Amino acid sequence: MPLITAATYIAVLALLFVRHDARLIRVTCYPCIVFVAASIFRKCYNRPRPYEGNDAIIPLISKDKKGQSFPSRHALSAAVIASACFYVYVPLGIIIAVISVVIAITRVIAGVHYPSDAAGGLIIGYGLCALLFLYI
Repeated sequence: MPLITAATYIAVLALLFVRHDARLIRVTCYPCIVFVAASIFRKCYNRPRPYEGNDAIIPLISKDKKGQSFPSRHALSAAVIASACFYVYVPLGIIIAVISVVIAITRVIAGVHYPSDAAGGLIIGYGLCALLFLYI
């Protein structure tokens, strides 16, 4: 599903580019700003992952990464892509929003994030993008 969101985002950017659509700048820059800001915060906060120090949790997704669990970057990325899609074409935004929730849930089920990591990724991604797209 992350590949679907990434491919959708690339297709939206390509379409806006081909059409010389002025929204291309916002749809490129705003998700990037949110992603970079959240990545910096994530590195500074450095929350351990569920499988660190807990032998009872074996991640379903092969992971050996330590820390940087909050916010889930997969959930955040899907949320910022969905926000960009909402800005361009609402029906597509709805589809990607549903996919973003599925991505967030699967990160928790897979044992690589806590529920708050996944929810935080969605909330931060949607919240910051909403502020940018609506007010700047």
